[in-house]
Amino acid sequence: SWVGYSLIAKVAMQQLSPLLITSLGVIISLIVVAPLGLIETLYVHPPVFTLNSVLAVLFISIGPTVLSLLFWNKGVHLIGPARASLFLNTVPVYIIAINALFLDIMPEQYQLMGMLLIFAGSFYAGFKSPKPR
Repeated sequence: SWVGYSLIAKVAMQQLSPLLITSLGVIISLIVVAPLGLIETLYVHPPVFTLNSVLAVLFISIGPTVLSLLFWNKGVHLIGPARASLFLNTVPVYIIAINALFLDIMPEQYQLMGMLLIFAGSFYAGFKSPKPR
């Protein structure tokens, strides 16, 4: 699904800016998710609003949702969906690095080996010459 999104975004960004594509994606997602949240509020459990919960929702809304999509769309616009897809493989590497930096959770040997394999595979795929058709 992410490859499909990237391919559609690449075509759309020929006429529209990455910021507009990101905004449209967020609006469409909100239209889909808001009714589900309303149903959960009415039938499952009403939300409890605290300062921490509001700050957490704001953080998630701005950081991982809007900024990451905006940066992804800009990257797809600059280098294309095929090359940008190689960077999806590096997400676990960033998670391990963030855990080490902010949570003081050091990576295990198998994680370091996995990071090495991710970079080696991405490097190989990024520089492999395409086969003629």
